[in-house]
Amino acid sequence: MQLYFNKFNNIKVVWQIRIITLLSIFTLLAMQLNSYTDANQVTGANINTENIAYKANLFSKIYTYGLQMRRSEKDYLNRLQDKYIKKYEAALAKSIQLTDIFYSVAVTADEKSKIKHVISGLNASGEQFSKVVAMAVKLGLTPDTGLKGELRRAVHKVEEIISIHASLQDPKVLM
Repeated sequence: MQLYFNKFNNIKVVWQIRIITLLSIFTLLAMQLNSYTDANQVTGANINTENIAYKANLFSKIYTYGLQMRRSEKDYLNRLQDKYIKKYEAALAKSIQLTDIFYSVAVTADEKSKIKHVISGLNASGEQFSKVVAMAVKLGLTPDTGLKGELRRAVHKVEEIISIHASLQDPKVLM
């Protein structure tokens, strides 16, 4: 090291100042480039973090609406009231809307594939719930409607026939 300083001392002062100035400028440029690179990395990390937070928020909302769908299903099956069908359909529509948004911000093919799977699952759930509702309506939502109503009316007719035959003291009916 001492050898380099001795050679540097042998150069004219003007050239020493020029060399030191060039080295200083080169050092400043290197520091600026390093700072720019670091700033780009931090910016990229911030953007990535914001994306992840946004996706997590969307996922949380989709999950919440999925729970609402399940709750509405259970309430409908327990009470057979139309208001639960409407709640289910609203939660399903919102889930699909949010899932479409999630798909639009997905980056990788794997993410997009999984989101498509979720969308198809939501659609299948909606179709299945519609079938359950149709079957409930067919069976009858009240004792007087649907198949339950038909069965009830048939039982009443049979009871009338039995009471008529019983009043006539028909031995066939009494057996």
